Amino acid sequence: MKTTPSFLNLTKAQRRGVLWTLVLFLLLHLGITFLPKKTQNGDTSLVLDTIAQQQVDALIATKQTTIRDTIYPFNPNYISNFKAYQLGISMDAVYRIRAYRNAGKYISSEKTLQQVAKLSNEELAHIRPYLKLAKPFLAKTKEPKQKRKKKNLMQLQPTTCNRFMELARCLPAVLFLQGIS
Repeated sequence: MKTTPSFLNLTKAQRRGVLWTLVLFLLLHLGITFLPKKTQNGDTSLVLDTIAQQQVDALIATKQTTIRDTIYPFNPNYISNFKAYQLGISMDAVYRIRAYRNAGKYISSEKTLQQVAKLSNEELAHIRPYLKLAKPFLAKTKEPKQKRKKKNLMQLQPTTCNRFMELARCLPAVLFLQGIS
């Protein structure tokens, strides 16, 4: 049974290399831990003349105050409680809209929305930019589309093939597409 080599079984040069590596790692660790670190203070930022600095500060202040949530367009037929809260619509109006929908009817215009939800003109004007009303359902009078007919490569006549290339070049392509080759 072989024993694993210990530190003493290494040659003198190998032992020195291991010791110097350990000393180097120890010194590096102590240096990183205890030496003073250079810190960047927020005060050392770029400073312009006082007028320009005031303008920059004013722009930053207005930018921070104008940030608000984005309100996406909505269909009043499927309004959620959260969307109503975002828009400032009362829950009573939401319940009236849902009762109207449960009766099987759809809100398709602003006038219908105002009558059903009993919204004031100011409330309607506030939510008007966010309304996405469904288009009225139209009866389908269009004729059904005809399906395309697939061309069969085997029905190509030699004259059709001659228009584009010689028959000798056309025949291997047709055979390849058929899987005969």
